[in-house]
Amino acid sequence: MRKYTQSALALVLLLAMVLTPSLSASAQSGFANADFAAAWSRTDFIVGTPGAHGYFWGPVNTSQTKDETYNGQPRTVQYFDKGRMELNAAAPAGDKYRVLTGLLANQLISGNQQTGDTNFVTRWPAEIPIAGDADDANAPTYASFHNLMVNANSSLNGSAVSTISRDGTTGADNSKASDTGSVIAYYESTTHHNIPAAFWTFLNQKGPIQVNGKVMQNQTFSDPWFYYTGLPTTEAYWAKVKIGGQAGVDVLIQAFERRVLTYVPSAAPAYRVQWGNIGQHYFGWLYNNAGKPTTPPTATPGPAQPTNTPVPPPPPGPDCSGIPAPHTASVTPNCGSPGDTFTFSFFGFQPNEGISFWFTDPSGAVVGTARPLAGSPTGRYDGLAFPTDANFALGIWALTFHGSTSTHESIAWFKLVAKNSAGQPTAVPAADVCSHLPASQNGTVTPNCGSGGTSFQFTGTGFAANQEVRLWLTTPDQAVVPSSAITSDGHEIQAHSDGSGVVQIGLRTGSAIPKGLWVLTFHELDGHHDSILYFGIH
Repeated sequence: MRKYTQSALALVLLLAMVLTPSLSASAQSGFANADFAAAWSRTDFIVGTPGAHGYFWGPVNTSQTKDETYNGQPRTVQYFDKGRMELNAAAPAGDKYRVLTGLLANQLISGNQQTGDTNFVTRWPAEIPIAGDADDANAPTYASFHNLMVNANSSLNGSAVSTISRDGTTGADNSKASDTGSVIAYYESTTHHNIPAAFWTFLNQKGPIQVNGKVMQNQTFSDPWFYYTGLPTTEAYWAKVKIGGQAGVDVLIQAFERRVLTYVPSAAPAYRVQWGNIGQHYFGWLYNNAGKPTTPPTATPGPAQPTNTPVPPPPPGPDCSGIPAPHTASVTPNCGSPGDTFTFSFFGFQPNEGISFWFTDPSGAVVGTARPLAGSPTGRYDGLAFPTDANFALGIWALTFHGSTSTHESIAWFKLVAKNSAGQPTAVPAADVCSHLPASQNGTVTPNCGSGGTSFQFTGTGFAANQEVRLWLTTPDQAVVPSSAITSDGHEIQAHSDGSGVVQIGLRTGSAIPKGLWVLTFHELDGHHDSILYFGIH
């Protein structure tokens, strides 16, 4: 077994020691006060469960608590990815209107920081992408909407077809009228703006909420719908943005007084409408001067100077590209070097269900728990810190949590790159995968490469006789899936060693199986032996 796989084993042992019910319970201590904890729990307790909505506030472990001044009086606020919590001193403790959220969208778009009911500090309209990846140089920003906070006429039963570019130029894409989510469903006469059906349905949905530890059915996000959102302050505009590293994704964006909503028709149904990361954006704008316009300096003529030796450009930074977006999980940071520590959160599991977990290294090898460990009473695991060391392989790693009862899986990917390096060689194209297959360990695959629909024979050796053997399949993007996910008949495959310690299975792949390098891992359930078998789909 490789040295870095031994290192991964050490992480697995560490995770086994810290994976206890007290871990998840302690995450609740990350709130500034009990009122904030109750407001967060009302909506976000359900995040990550099958069919549930995404975060309304955001992960607790990435939130920031700050002491700020408003109307000349100190107050404690807490920033989450999706918003900021404040206390309404006029409401009694436990009242559903005890927690407020600031007019963050108004301030980021106008460029005026509100420091009191009638007090403002002039800053700048934030040139921060309002939707999509933070490094998207072409996406519209809050500043792009600066001149669009004007009244609009009712367009009920029409469609949102307006477009916006980064420089604030607007246009129209009439093809968007065919998208049912763009149909105007409501006109807000107070601020004179139309709300498309995708957003109006989302804002008014009903579902499970949690109040005082009890789950009930009610208005999901707030009652009334505009309490945490505010009223619309712009029309909805289509734009093409980069999401998860993929450029040119169509997204419908609308600003409200307090928040931003986005609609991505191509996303999974549960995540087509999401809250923008306005809390994260506002925090950066206020405390780190994020989104500040840059004006190139004007050259001033002066006396001629001697010609200097050209200064070489700085070396390129590390290649942190290609990291998949986490699935019901988070990791901070998601890119670093061997020796760095990564912190994980996983959510969406049933309370107290057994949890299996495993690391997938850049070659596709898997190492993890043999049997499920005791689960968390809340189904969440926050603040799991893992150090890496110099023996860890460079490339993209994955940590997967699997619920034994729900079969829910959370996956967080992170990348290790060499220090002071421009990154690793470009991945081998799927078309060339057959000529770049790693050597299998403790077994063989026949054939070792083929197209979708090919039947493969896998043989693992060196196991104890007559043992139950678990198997994993690792996809080209390093997700770990059961065999049923790629077989032509959709059936799961079970494996046992024979009297001589050999495991053999046949697998006929489906015609739509993704191309690239695949890995099948046999793991002895009651032992420590693995067979790691590589095969390619071209």
